[in-house]
This record gives sequence, structure tokens and C-alpha cells, in this order.
Amino acid sequence: MKGKNKIMLFEQFLNESYKRDEFQKVMITRRAELKDSFITGPKYTPKDYWVVVTRDTDLESIPKDLPVLCYDRKTLENLLDKGVIQNNQVYNNIEARKSVSSKAEFYKLHADSGYITPTVLDPKDIKELKFPIVAKPDNEHSGLGIQVFKSKEELDDADLSKFSSFSEKIDIKEEHRFFVWRGEMIQWTQRKPMDDETADIAKKNPDQETNFSYILRNEQPSEDVKKVIAYFADAHDDLDFYAVDLAETKDGKIYVFEMNSEPGALFGVMALVYQRIYQDWYEKSMSDDTIELLKDFRKKDIESNKKQNPNWKVKE
Repeated sequence: MKGKNKIMLFEQFLNESYKRDEFQKVMITRRAELKDSFITGPKYTPKDYWVVVTRDTDLESIPKDLPVLCYDRKTLENLLDKGVIQNNQVYNNIEARKSVSSKAEFYKLHADSGYITPTVLDPKDIKELKFPIVAKPDNEHSGLGIQVFKSKEELDDADLSKFSSFSEKIDIKEEHRFFVWRGEMIQWTQRKPMDDETADIAKKNPDQETNFSYILRNEQPSEDVKKVIAYFADAHDDLDFYAVDLAETKDGKIYVFEMNSEPGALFGVMALVYQRIYQDWYEKSMSDDTIELLKDFRKKDIESNKKQNPNWKVKE
């Protein structure tokens, strides 16, 4: 197994004062090259209580009886193919993720919900939409590849084969990301555009990523937002943990852009997820001491986020 990383067990690297029997009892798959991520990065704490498994992990060192959260599909598929784990151990299983991984399929599934902007998947049906029209590729992130067409003439001159969906552009007042565990909203972050191109996507180059400030909100959202979250939770009740990205328009409507089964783990949200998976799998509550320590870890991650980017804040 030369060149493979072995999992270092909890007792081998945490200080004595931090030992808890309830840590290192849930695995998470993650891409090894994401060294600055909020999960595996040196300034963040999830690696101190999750068992992090990557594509480079020595399979023989992986505990075979622990639950695992899929945060990297290819790593998980390898574990299943090699018989290291079984499907019943997986949270966010591969089949459940498929219904949200494709924007086109997601739009098709929820077209009649009232929460999706008027959208078509076939360029031949674009005539049903009003300009301007937002064209999106499939399976991209951070606004990459998105293009806005303001007229039929612009559409006629474009190669539309690279896009999987076409939607009417909306006038956005606010954008939000809600982290959800099986229908329970566990964290709310507001997204604020940091430049004109992000504020008005029509000005953005398709090769340019969007640039948002994230603000942690500790209050409860409106009843209208709760209804939206409940609708998508019911529709995807086979998915365990995810984020719902939505916008409130200037005329008071709510539209959902996407659900994400691997959302960026801002503001220590993985501490909240770890506790829920632990309690669900082992069918018992965590000790008060461990819950308090998870709260401390989350606070540390929030502070690390704020230091990493001064535009990431907590609403006072």
C-alpha cells in the first residue's frame, strides 16, 4: 500500500483533554486535493472529529462498521465497489444525489412547483420564455458557464448546445442558502454580491466565477421560506443533508436555484451534521460534554472563516 494514506485514529492525534468516545464515529468522503477546504483545511476542525476518507486513503485502514456521509462520489463508489462499506451505511446515497446533481433534471422535476423560474430544457422551446434569458450548462458551480441573452438575435448567433437549461431572468432582491438536515433547517447564510458582475449576471463573463459575501443569520426565516424548504424536503426525502439556494425577488416571490448535496461547509455547519448523523445511526443522544465541545469547534471554524475572508460575517 505504498503511497496510500492511513487513517490516524482519534486517540493518536488529539490531546488527552479532547478525547471523546463519540468522536471519530462517523466517516466523510472528501477529495484529498482540497487542502484549503472547510473540512480538511489546516485551519478548520472537522478533521478532528470526523474520520476523513479520500481517494488516497489505504482501504485496509478504513473502519468497516461506521456510517459515512458522501461528500465525494468517486471515493464513495470505490468504497462500495471494494466492499469496504455497504449501501445501508451511506448518508446522501448516490441514487438520492442524482435528483439534485443535474440542474436540468432538477428543473424538470419541480417545473410545476411555482418555485422554479420559467424554464425550458430544449432550445426549440425558448420561444415560450420572455427575454432576457439565462442559459446554464449542467453540473457547473459558482456561476461558471452561465450566459444571459437579451434578444432573439443574440440567441441566433450563439452555440446553444453547451447549455442544458434556459430560464427567464428575475430581479433579485436577496439571495440565501439554507443548510437542511432531513427537512430541518440547521443553518442560514445570506449571500450578498461583491461586484457588479455578480449582482447582475448579465454583466458577468461566462468563464468568471460569482463573488459573494456570506453572512451567518441566527434568526428564523419567514413562514414563506419555511414552506419552500418543506416542499423540497418532502420531494427529496431520501436525501439526508443538503443546501437549498433561493432568491427573493423585488416583487416578493421566492425562487429556488438549486439543491446542493455537497455545499461549501461555511460557519462550522459540519459540527451540526456530525451530531445528527451520530445520533441517527447509533440511536442515542450525544453526551452534553461532547455537544459542548462540538459547539466550541464550530465557534473556532466561524472565527477561521471570518479571518480567511473579512466579507464573511455573522449578523449581529
